[in-house]
Amino acid sequence: MRYTGMTTDEVIRMWNVFNRDYLETNEEKVIDEIEESLKCYALIRTIGGITFSDVIPDEKGRLFHRL
Repeated sequence: MRYTGMTTDEVIRMWNVFNRDYLETNEEKVIDEIEESLKCYALIRTIGGITFSDVIPDEKGRLFHRL
């Protein structure tokens, strides 16, 4: 709700409709395989977003920038 203004159930429903429409398939196996492959990209994006935002204080953020 904080970021989207929608409940978790609404976000999940929207994601499912988007995936089926975008991928032009209702085959659960195909959708599951693609969603699984997206997890690592989502994690990388999340870590990058946190690292370069103001969420982490400068003294701790410097540790991430050295990696």
